Amino acid sequence: MCSNVVHFIDVSGLKHHRKKWLQYFDDCLAVVFIVSLASYDQMMLEDSTSNRMKDALDLFEFICNNELLAKSDVIVFLNKFDVFKKKIQKTPIRNFFPDYNGMQLYTMANSEGDPNSYSDGLQYFKGKFESLNLSQSKTVSFHTTQCTNTSLMKKISAD
Repeated sequence: MCSNVVHFIDVSGLKHHRKKWLQYFDDCLAVVFIVSLASYDQMMLEDSTSNRMKDALDLFEFICNNELLAKSDVIVFLNKFDVFKKKIQKTPIRNFFPDYNGMQLYTMANSEGDPNSYSDGLQYFKGKFESLNLSQSKTVSFHTTQCTNTSLMKKISAD
């Protein structure tokens, strides 16, 4: 019987806790990075001028390219997809990320995608995170999640 032990350490997303993280990086095989898709229009609790998603992107870049984590793969949970689906119908991503035109832009010549498309928005943010990984050897995998959906989380855990 194979026995695998997985330790999850929540190092907190608050900026003032980030300096304490380095002690947890030793012997780390993988980082689970959880970001709320629905945070694209929200500001940080401790800094009302900083966008949460932009901060998550900055933090991901730091983690993904940190020398201490050079051999650690990254698993990204793009969480709260259900809230994101509803939110983008009322609050366009473009209001907070001016470069967003919908991913259809890349597949349809001289055409923009639907600014309220869930799949376009999801691909946009996934692409933003993917572009920040500068290591050719690091594996970054993505899962779209709704952490309150236990059957979905069990399926993802099994993968």
